Amino acid sequence: MEGGMPYYAVMLDMTDKHCLIVGAGAVSERKTQQLLNCGAKITVVSPTTTERFEHWLESRQITIRRKRYSADDLQAGMIVFACTNDKAVNSQICADAKQKGLWVNAADQFEQGDFIVPAQVLRGKLHMAVSTAGASPALTKRVAAEIQERYGIEYEAYTHLLHEFRETVLLQVTDAKRRQKLLKKAAEDHRLLDWIRADRREEARKLCFSFLQD
Repeated sequence: MEGGMPYYAVMLDMTDKHCLIVGAGAVSERKTQQLLNCGAKITVVSPTTTERFEHWLESRQITIRRKRYSADDLQAGMIVFACTNDKAVNSQICADAKQKGLWVNAADQFEQGDFIVPAQVLRGKLHMAVSTAGASPALTKRVAAEIQERYGIEYEAYTHLLHEFRETVLLQVTDAKRRQKLLKKAAEDHRLLDWIRADRREEARKLCFSFLQD
């Protein structure tokens, strides 16, 4: 981030996007898993790898280039992650990627990259991200933990129900104002979440879809 300008928060569709990860340590493992969860196509560049990377390779989830980084490796990705344990190498990766117009993330030197990866809390379709723009990773971690505690696993079923209801409303209701009213009512009726927490999911679903009769 240059000039102290704030980051622009965005959710990316990574399906079939080619990503290059340089390095094969613990940080690389976490990023690889996150990207695989999003459907990305991943090439890893590293002379050595971990057992987990070998498993991904054997199951054909990733490609591995067993070598040290060179600028030619950038042809394998449109988004680049510099995750080696050598700051000089990471700096070179960032410089090379920027020269080629590629987006790059530096695990240990965020200011040299184009973007940072926030802490994330997932509850089904509810995706919450936290960042302090590199100011305090410890605070980011603490806030993410608080969010994780506040929004429990019941939100997975809750967001699934709201999504299902929204799809039905969009299909059956043509009036825009009525659509908005129905979706707002479903999101604000606390009984839905309370009943899901009480393992009364079918009752919650019936209540939600009964709004269509209003």
